[in-house]
Order: sequence, then C-alpha cells, then structure tokens
Amino acid sequence: MMSRGYSINNLYGVNGIYGINNIYGVNSYNNYISSLTSNKTTSTSSQSNTSLLNSLYSKYLNNTASALSSKTVTSTDSDTVTATAQQNATIGSYSVKVSNLATAQTNTGTSLSANNPSVIGTGLDILRINSGTASRNISLVINDTDTNKTALTKLASAINKSGLGITASVTTDSANKASLTLESAKTGTRNAFSISDLQGNAVSATGIGTADTKAQNATYSVNGHQYTSSGNTVSLDSGKVQATLKEVGDTAVKLSVTPDTSTSSTNTYYSYINNLLSAGNYYNSSLNSGSLLDMFL
Repeated sequence: MMSRGYSINNLYGVNGIYGINNIYGVNSYNNYISSLTSNKTTSTSSQSNTSLLNSLYSKYLNNTASALSSKTVTSTDSDTVTATAQQNATIGSYSVKVSNLATAQTNTGTSLSANNPSVIGTGLDILRINSGTASRNISLVINDTDTNKTALTKLASAINKSGLGITASVTTDSANKASLTLESAKTGTRNAFSISDLQGNAVSATGIGTADTKAQNATYSVNGHQYTSSGNTVSLDSGKVQATLKEVGDTAVKLSVTPDTSTSSTNTYYSYINNLLSAGNYYNSSLNSGSLLDMFL
C-alpha cells in the first residue's frame, strides 16, 4: 500500500486520506477486517484476535490523527519572536511587534573588601522585604569577627530562606571585592520588591536597597492591538499558540501557523500505516493475541 504514494498534502479533503472510502475510512476498514476474518473460524480465539485488532486500529487512528494534525509556526524574524502551536491551533498568521521585554528587578550592592571587618554592625539586624503581595521580616546576627564576605553570605542565606522568590548571591571579583546581588525569580512589575532596614544597617551598609534594573512588563502588539504581559511568553489563539518575545523590534514580525509537513511528521504518518499493515499480517499468520498486542504496546 505504501507504493500508492499517499501525499501529505492531500490528507484532509473528502477524498483525501481521511475520506470515508480511503485508507482510514470506515468502509475500507470494515472491508479490511472482513477480508481478514472471512477464512477464519468463529472460535473464541479468532473472535478475540478480531476484537484486539479493532482495538489496535482505534489506537492507530488516534496516533495517526495526532501526527497528521500537528501544527508548526514559522517566524519572519526568529531573533525577535518565535512560537509553538498546539494541534488544535487555528491555521492563520499574526503580526507581532515587540516594544519592550519583561525584565526582573535586580539590586546590586556595593563592592566591599572581602576580608575586611564587616560593615554591617555587630548584633541582631532586622530588615523588611516587600515583594508583590507578600512581606517578610528577615533577621541575622553579625559577630564582631565576621568579615564582609562572611556577613554578606549570612545576609544572602537569610534572604534566600524567606520564600519571597528573591535570589541573593555573593560574588567576589579578581580584586577580592565582594558584593551582594538580589534578583527576583520572575519578571514583571507585579514581582518588584523593596528592602529596608528595621533594625541595624544591613541594607544601607551593603547598598542593596536600590534597584539597578527595574522590574518591567513586556509591551507588544498583535495585529495592531496593544497588550502587556508580566512575562515574555504570551498566548495567542486562546492559548493554542505560545509566542516567545526575545528582542525589541522596529518592525512587526509575521508568525504563520500551518500544518506540519516536515519530514518527521510524514515519517510518523507512514510508520503508523506500516504498523497497521503489519498487524494484519500477524493476524493472517495466526499469531496469538499476546504477540500482536506486544507489537503495539
């Protein structure tokens, strides 16, 4: 049957591959099953094999339909916008223009000599972090023998344990200068944060109270309509298409959603055809149902 040359471009019409009288059609399948069973007895074993073949055919239809209904999305500028589509995505195109990307807030502290005595005062320090709709008081204790790097490490550990979605990290450069960086785990203005001293000088002494990168929402347009998003992955076609905004662009990018006619999709389609034909051959060879089942599971 493979030699008949079924085209991947002729799958969906009435007379196409899904047509009622063609390879996936109900009439063709009924004739196929009839030809397989016409010379068989009506024994329990034969009926069991026929039932199994029907079950496998149903699974085969679902798998093949999945392979052949796959969609792909092409972009006229993949450096600016890319996208993926679900199987039920609508065939069509979108004009997407990116004005701003969503960014996460970052606060980078002052560079301090790593081995010098801590600039954070000794004793108990309490600071407050407000992030989105949540707030926490963070505390740490600085000893009189702590160096700047030790104190910054304590401060980073306390912030990371807060559960506010803020990552704190200490970096040391080639000049042995240590600094603390705070970064929101998520982009967008709703994930902006503020940090301040309640007791002691942990925030002011380390310079982590000011944002050097502010939280920002993505702004973009789709077919001329303006939108904002807290993230750089946005939904089109009621969520059936996911677009990733990668760069700000001066011009709109065209995203085209089309059937997936790639080699991999075509090979998958042919593979399922061969599997069903092989199932028929196994059946005709009077193999037991276990062997037939094992072939597909």
